[in-house]
This record gives sequence, structure tokens and C-alpha cells, in this order.
Amino acid sequence: MKKEEILQKIGLTQNEAKIYLALLKLGSSLVSDIVKETKITRTHIYDRLNKLLEKGAVSYMIQGGKKYFNAASPGKILNELDERRNAFKNMLPELLSLHKKQEDIQIEVYKGKEGLKTILQYCLKEKKSIFILGFRGAVARQVQFFYPHFQKQRIKLGIERKILADYDMKDSPLLQEKLTTYRLIPKGYHSPSGMWIYGNKTIIFLPTEELYMILIKSKEVTKLYRNYFDILWNVTKS
Repeated sequence: MKKEEILQKIGLTQNEAKIYLALLKLGSSLVSDIVKETKITRTHIYDRLNKLLEKGAVSYMIQGGKKYFNAASPGKILNELDERRNAFKNMLPELLSLHKKQEDIQIEVYKGKEGLKTILQYCLKEKKSIFILGFRGAVARQVQFFYPHFQKQRIKLGIERKILADYDMKDSPLLQEKLTTYRLIPKGYHSPSGMWIYGNKTIIFLPTEELYMILIKSKEVTKLYRNYFDILWNVTKS
């Protein structure tokens, strides 16, 4: 790795790194000397030198009415980095405590029948009750050969389903499967997209020509959708 790249990794900009290395090479130098060595414009040199002064990477002295700049010892910069690292280390327990309080929301996108099979396997692995909004039998149609296996395993594992189905599904045998309770969304109303809620996960089936599913892993987000489901369940006739 080049010297400039290493200096950039510890907080210097590209031009600051060039100036610092030039001063190490030249020793005490006027701005004109730095411009000649680095090929950086004079105006920009002054701006970067001020930043380097703030960072403690350079210093200057006045001789004969002229300002000469010097690079700080590399050892001094190393000591500064050690101080910063130690300060961060001392803060680490508090920072970790704050991080634990923030939920890590994960969002995954699945496509097509194989993606749907993967999601159904997740449901079986989770072994949690499934709450379905906007049920229209689309899942059974998309994976018609895999679906009976899924249902058999769901029932075997004792996974219950609670379904809010579109009214036109009222005579569907899919609603009569074991461990299933359902209510019908009033005629004339329907959910724009299907949604499955289980454990700490929410699956949204996008109403697009191609089959896309968004899987959201989040306790808080799933809690919000579950509350929404419960409200609709309570105002819908059985």
C-alpha cells in the first residue's frame, strides 16, 4: 500500500497526505517549495496547511519575516492515534450499550416460485402461528405441487393459521384445512397485496405480474402489522 493511501486511512485527505510527505522529504519549507514539490495550487496549499495545523501534523516558524512549515514527527502522529484509540476503547462499553438498544431491521427480496418455496420453508422452521391478510389462494396456485407438502408439514408441526380472506374466497376448500380459522373481508373490499405475519417476520407479496416477496425481519415492524391485522379481525364478521 502506498504511503499516501496509508495516511488517508488515518484521516488525511489525498492532498494533505502529499503535503505531509513533501515536508518530511524537504524539511523546513516555504509554501513556494511545497507547491513546486507537490504540484498543488498555492491557494489549495494554504487551505490544506491550515487543516494539517489543526490536526497537529505540521507546525511553522517565522524566520526573516517568512513562514516556514515543518512536518510533525511520524512518532507524534502515532502517539495521537494511540490516544484516539484509547479514548474510543474507554467509550466502547457505552457505545455497545447504545447499539444493543437499536433493533437491526433486515429486509430481503425474493422472486419467483423458488423464492416462495424458501419463504414457506422459513415458516415451517419458525413454528409460529401465521396471520394472513388478503388471502386469495395465490400461494397455492404458484407452487401447486409443493403446497400440499407445506400444508402437511404445517399441520404436523401444529402451526395454526388465522386468515383474513377476500370475500370471493368464501367457498374455497383452502380455508377448510386443519388448524385454520378465518374471517371474510366484506364484499367489495380487498387487500391490494397479500401479507403473512409470523414470529418477528412480515412477508409482503407485491401485486406485480412477476412474483416478488419482501421479507422484513423486525420485532417492531411485525408488531405494528400484527396490531393492524388484529384491528381488522375484530371488526370483521366471522
